[in-house]
Amino acid sequence: MTADENTRIVLRWVDEIFNQGNASALNDVFADDVLLHSARRLSRATLLADRDAFPDLHKTVDLLISEGDLVVLRGTNRGTHLGTFVLPSYGAFPPTGKRVRWSHVNIYRVIGGKIVENWEHVNWLQLLEQLGATISPGPRDTEHGRTAEGTGGRGGQPAGEVLNRIARRWRRGRSD
Repeated sequence: MTADENTRIVLRWVDEIFNQGNASALNDVFADDVLLHSARRLSRATLLADRDAFPDLHKTVDLLISEGDLVVLRGTNRGTHLGTFVLPSYGAFPPTGKRVRWSHVNIYRVIGGKIVENWEHVNWLQLLEQLGATISPGPRDTEHGRTAEGTGGRGGQPAGEVLNRIARRWRRGRSD
């Protein structure tokens, strides 16, 4: 497939599945054995839960680069937080009624007309702060010379715990 054809597949994921909420088309776009490098697993249940949490959820494509079997998308998600948002390992955040936005970068590998691999880097901290998680100075990470400690939020783990968990995963070379 050409880079343009691969781009069309990724844009179908964004427009039809993510923005319109057509979870039934997931199998048309993603391979059955898709390899995901992400904090969350892709499923119909996840998409529907996100729609419940942010009924007007919309992804804007800010940058799209395609070469060979790779498509890189930098985007911004926007929505109104009207339902409980669950971020596995980080907790559940009850509705705030706030209009929120958060950025992400995804690298998709497309082979044979389907997305077979996805590296997702989401700015979860940007979203968590808008949902009420706060960050305050805490214990120093002596290995990296940083402080990261949180003071709870509107549910979920303290933001500092989230940051520390993300930092540990990053140090291990994992993006999930």
